[in-house]
Amino acid sequence: MEGSYVRKSARVVGTTLALVLLVVVTVAVRPASATGAASDATAAAAPAAGVVGAATATRAAQPANPLPIVFVHGYLGSGAQYRSQAMRFDSNGYPADRIRAFDYSSDASGLDDFIDAVRAEFGVSKVRVAAHSLGTVVMLGYLLNPFQAAKVEKYVALDGASPICIWGTQCTSITAAELGQTHIEASLSPESFARQYQFFTGQAPRTTNITTQTGSIQIAGRALNFHVNTPATGATGQLWPIDPATGHRTTSSPVATFTIGADGNFGPLTVTSGQSYELALQRSGTGVMHYYFQPFTHSTYLLRLQVPEAGSDEFTNTNVGPGHAAAVVLRYREWWRASSHGNRLDNLLIGTTGPGGSQPPIDVLRRVTADVAGIHVHDDTASPRQSSLDPLSYFSSQPFQTGVDVYMPGSNPATGTITFANDPRGDATRRQVINTPNWASLVGTTRHGMLVEFNDYVQ
Repeated sequence: MEGSYVRKSARVVGTTLALVLLVVVTVAVRPASATGAASDATAAAAPAAGVVGAATATRAAQPANPLPIVFVHGYLGSGAQYRSQAMRFDSNGYPADRIRAFDYSSDASGLDDFIDAVRAEFGVSKVRVAAHSLGTVVMLGYLLNPFQAAKVEKYVALDGASPICIWGTQCTSITAAELGQTHIEASLSPESFARQYQFFTGQAPRTTNITTQTGSIQIAGRALNFHVNTPATGATGQLWPIDPATGHRTTSSPVATFTIGADGNFGPLTVTSGQSYELALQRSGTGVMHYYFQPFTHSTYLLRLQVPEAGSDEFTNTNVGPGHAAAVVLRYREWWRASSHGNRLDNLLIGTTGPGGSQPPIDVLRRVTADVAGIHVHDDTASPRQSSLDPLSYFSSQPFQTGVDVYMPGSNPATGTITFANDPRGDATRRQVINTPNWASLVGTTRHGMLVEFNDYVQ
């Protein structure tokens, strides 16, 4: 009996995936409204979405041990995409340790084992699932198998393939069009959270803000090979407190060290809420990656430290040298650059100061005309020691990314400062700033890269 059901489900998936992929591609490129406002349907479905951050008048008590939630990301994504939502769940009493993320590349065959492991860890028969984009295609096939569907109580598809739930799983969809948002934003926005929370718990959230925790908090996550999402096994890590005004380390030795094992996990590490930190990973063959975030103000367990693999396209197409820095700037809420967004376009200013050389702030997105989540910036060999803002050919051809020729003078030791400033949706009154040292991207034979990650929310 079991074998016949599985074979039947496999045939159904095979005949539907082509159509589903077409749907997902269509959704991914569908333009959102320029206003960015939530629709009336959204507000009606989730009362808290009407006034982001507002508390509701009445709210039932959250069960002490709600079912765990598993997030399945989309193409070229990772579990970090759900980090803000996990903190929002925690801010509403839904324990952070019950929010998990499944990382994969093109092969999602490990999802069933992952869900089984989560079920076993918490001693439950079912989980709840949220999936985005390509992840909704993965879940379409998963839920067509009755034995797998029996493990999922509720499922929400985020801007992707509409669910087909014929084996008892409760399902719903949230689309970018309904929210007046763009493709990735529709998975991680406060408005999307309100609807997800309402669906999973049957009640509106108390708040759609991420609450601020004081004193000691925790950070944790995984170190993964860039894009393929396999564990960066063997990398060694350090945690450094830094001066937020310069990005420079404030102690002579790291406050924590760790080694990445076969599962890719690190932490939890104890940090001080509101303090700025650098995470550094070193691995033979790929050099050192330096990771910078806005100050952590709430415990977070879905950090992803992405490491380029030696010989990969990302590795070979990044120009490195002793006189300039190289960085990837990331914000999961897309930078809006398409003309359809009107005057709400994001900008990203990058400037360098210091004895190694200075460059005034320049809007590196000035010539970018598509919405992107990741921006690769370094000095192009075609125009050394100048910021031409020309596209970096390889990175500009990748989905959800772009590359821009930006000259950031680097030095060894890194005594200068590079300032990354983001005006969300063009609003300079809500500017987000991250300062880093001006690490030379090549010191001897050792590469140094940076990943600068902005919060996908402003509160």
